[in-house]
Amino acid sequence: QSRRSRHAALRADVSAALAAGGSLPEMLQRCAEPLVEHLDAALARIWVLDSVENVLVLQASAGMYTHLNGAHGRIPVGQKKIGLIAQEKTAYLTNDVLGDERIGEKEWARREGMAAFAGYPLLLEDRVVGVVALFARHTLAPETLDELASVADALAQGVERKRVEQRLAKTEAHQRDFLRDVLASVTEGRLRLCDSADDLPARLHNAAGAPIGLTKPTLRAVRHLTTRAAQAAGLDQDRTDDLVTAVGEAIMNAVVHGNGGVAEVRADPGAGRVQVWVEDRGTGIEVSRLPEATLRPGYTTAGTLGHGFKMMLQTVDNIWLLTGPTGTTVVLEQSREAPAPSWLSSL
Repeated sequence: QSRRSRHAALRADVSAALAAGGSLPEMLQRCAEPLVEHLDAALARIWVLDSVENVLVLQASAGMYTHLNGAHGRIPVGQKKIGLIAQEKTAYLTNDVLGDERIGEKEWARREGMAAFAGYPLLLEDRVVGVVALFARHTLAPETLDELASVADALAQGVERKRVEQRLAKTEAHQRDFLRDVLASVTEGRLRLCDSADDLPARLHNAAGAPIGLTKPTLRAVRHLTTRAAQAAGLDQDRTDDLVTAVGEAIMNAVVHGNGGVAEVRADPGAGRVQVWVEDRGTGIEVSRLPEATLRPGYTTAGTLGHGFKMMLQTVDNIWLLTGPTGTTVVLEQSREAPAPSWLSSL
């Protein structure tokens, strides 16, 4: 394999690894493996800087070792060959591992037949975010540093992008926790914001009919099925009508804003309860828009559930909401008897 084709294959594999999903260690592990393959390295590793402790933390290891613990799991900046590369922000290559004073572990290197070492700092402008390094049992050409340089920039950008994603995810999680408490409070616990399908209620045992694909023409069928299930559960006409109204709003939102989906009506006649599950395939409600989308009358925007949510809150006992980039699930629940207002329990 020519140097040029090897170089191109290395960059292509690292780019693909950075584009794939997963955690930071998973992403970097996929990047370390092509270094072993295309540069014929015995060992390739990637460290990421913990700027709070000023320590390089091993996040990926490919080749003869894949473990991340041990003496090289955490290296202070300025110590050992890896820490010096980070401190000096300078690449380093040697083909004399046994005679190079910067390279420790001489007995290990002799035993394993190591001949060469190359390391490169991961830099964003002038800021270090990590180090990539490899050992080889053969002489490394000076061009090896060029090859490392070609992927070091991409690695640095990938590390920073993943860190930003993690910070945003943490911020969004805090926002959702806050909104969950606020929405539960202002709706007296009737609107429950869910983080996963595990937070949704258990489905009632009896299915009133087969799930129905959602389109404007099928709205009537879902309403009819809901009415029949509510009557069988002993709901009076007013509470049945309220549930059917809420179901109509949820379905129209799913059809108009959620690219369609499916509705399922379930009931527990003995307990006098009815559930309607409405699941769409839209892009969900952005966290920043949840308060308006769920509480503000008349609010609507593409990609959200729209103005019907306020009416749902006024007509059913309980609502569960699970929303994300792959779709939204709304569960509406109505009981035979209206629940007592929360303030009554304090009297």
